[in-house]
Amino acid sequence: MRLFYILCLLCWSLTCQAKVEVYFSPSRACEKEILSGITHAQKTIDAAVYTFTHKKIAKALYQAHQRGIKVRILTDRKQSDYYASMAPYLFRKGVPIKINTEHNIEHNKFVLFDQNKLITGSYNWTFSASNYNSENCMVITEDETTLAAFQNRFDELWTLYDLKKSNRWFQRMLDLN
Repeated sequence: MRLFYILCLLCWSLTCQAKVEVYFSPSRACEKEILSGITHAQKTIDAAVYTFTHKKIAKALYQAHQRGIKVRILTDRKQSDYYASMAPYLFRKGVPIKINTEHNIEHNKFVLFDQNKLITGSYNWTFSASNYNSENCMVITEDETTLAAFQNRFDELWTLYDLKKSNRWFQRMLDLN
């Protein structure tokens, strides 16, 4: 019986070992991980980002959308109004994007690729985050519980935030420019 418990513990430890990589900025490590995830995504990219001014990431998301990857972006309304925000660019390109329509701010910073790779941390999707700021990101794989929790949160917010309100907001903002 004791051998059975040891084998169960061994199997549990082997199957429950999340793979976590941690990166810090200023450096391009977080940016590279995000771009790599976008490039290698096969089916889905779900991202919730606060500040999004990074042109390379925006262009990579648009290219993924063009290759048939299901891309969905959630972002903050106030940050999307910033002149350098990439949110209007993605909206104009037809990438599904919603702004926060329910909370004070949408301060999440995470992206899920194919529901099996998560990047999260303080890293904002900005040039400054890569080159000047002290920020971090973690790449998490092989942790079904954590990945599912982030996917569930994304799906909750995607359902909560109103697409019609988001579209009207973006259209009004673009009409002003």
